[in-house]
Amino acid sequence: MDPCPALSGPSPASFVRALWFGPLSSSQPNDLDYDSPAWPITLIHQILACTINLTSLAVVLLGQRTWHRLAGIDYPHLSCAPALRTVTSLDTFMVDAEVRALVHAPSTVRAVRRVYSNVSPAELAFAQLACVDDAAPALERFEIVCYAATATGARASLDAIAEGWEFDRERVVLVGKEQVVDSDGRTNSVAAFHADWLGYVPL
Repeated sequence: MDPCPALSGPSPASFVRALWFGPLSSSQPNDLDYDSPAWPITLIHQILACTINLTSLAVVLLGQRTWHRLAGIDYPHLSCAPALRTVTSLDTFMVDAEVRALVHAPSTVRAVRRVYSNVSPAELAFAQLACVDDAAPALERFEIVCYAATATGARASLDAIAEGWEFDRERVVLVGKEQVVDSDGRTNSVAAFHADWLGYVPL
């Protein structure tokens, strides 16, 4: 069954430019923890098939090796692939082939943002920076964003990790962000990321 049946005029989905998949806060109860079986993969797949003019996509806490299930096969087969300009993920593991498919997409994706709620997993992104190469001419910016108690501390931690890696330092950008703390004193990485994303997406 076609998830986007033909209409007499433009589909409402064709006007969607930015989409966020995942919870909006770390402190609110939700079923979409990392790699949770509650992720509505089939529904997300159908939504992505209809949003052909999507330019900015955020996927939060999706489990590893799941992207191909969202895209049918992989990123180039998304209906929105020709229009997509920015892809952002939070604490989302991608295998090398998935990252490479994004940054090597011909004349489409301009910015890839790998965002981490703390320093520890950020080194995973550095291990995949070899794909930011001459085969990714359309890519303008690959951000590794990290949250910590202070933005300065987060950036210092990223700089320390970067010393051990070779990568394209013109296109790869390291960004430190200050963590958001709820009234009960607990950090809320998802809420911080959501606020950041709303200010970043080119609507």
